[in-house]
Amino acid sequence: MGDKDLTAIKRKALRRGRMSEYVAAAFLMLKGYRILALRHRTRLGEIDIVARKGDLAVFVEVKARHGETAAIDAVSLTAQKRIRAASDL
Repeated sequence: MGDKDLTAIKRKALRRGRMSEYVAAAFLMLKGYRILALRHRTRLGEIDIVARKGDLAVFVEVKARHGETAAIDAVSLTAQKRIRAASDL
């Protein structure tokens, strides 16, 4: 596989990820959440979506997978710790 093929695959994955973030944000808005940030960057890492509903703030990691279990399994313990640390800032 050449560099051009890898670049095309990475671009496609990036587009799929971004589209998944927008779909997740739209779903949260339909559920009454206000989107505060998409792809919020901190010095500790990135949080895909920061949203709020009343007194509740949520920090969302979006994973585009074919099933719920696969998506849950894709958020590693390391990613969970990164999101938690980034949300504390």
